[in-house]
Amino acid sequence: MAIDLMQRDRSRATIMAGAGSGIVSGLVMALVAMLVSASAGHGFWFPPKLISGVLIGVNSIIGGPGSVMLGLIIHLAVSAFFGIVFGAVFGRVRDSRIAFTRGLVFGIGVYLFMNFLILPWANPTMNARVDLQPGWWFFEHLVYGGMLFMTPNMSQYLLNRETATSRTHVDKHRRAA
Repeated sequence: MAIDLMQRDRSRATIMAGAGSGIVSGLVMALVAMLVSASAGHGFWFPPKLISGVLIGVNSIIGGPGSVMLGLIIHLAVSAFFGIVFGAVFGRVRDSRIAFTRGLVFGIGVYLFMNFLILPWANPTMNARVDLQPGWWFFEHLVYGGMLFMTPNMSQYLLNRETATSRTHVDKHRRAA
């Protein structure tokens, strides 16, 4: 019973840490992409508009704030998903340097997966624009992966917090009995 509770707590901490670090990493990645886009003359909000093309097609480029918000939501949801995957695979790594290195490799894997399997059929509008600056697209995925280094530490923090909360809860019930 106690082992099942520990496993449940560890799984919950891993999922929450993966989602949280995935979102933070995705925000940093998005900021880099938007700064690159602005400096290239495409506009700061161009990357999230391109992302929203997965649902609204080529009209996403001329879209307004709704297109930007949709793109950010999609990007952060995908970032959270990949963060959870990273946490599930590497969540027990305790050395931040190792987590950083594995994050970089993971970022390259996400780049390959998105670039060659997902983007061409899911978002041809973005795919065509990414092909114009492949180096930055690759770099942005390295940034995302590298930022995932925080996942194991966040997972451990959440697990410790969950364990402490569970102990406090059990102690209160013991005293009441």
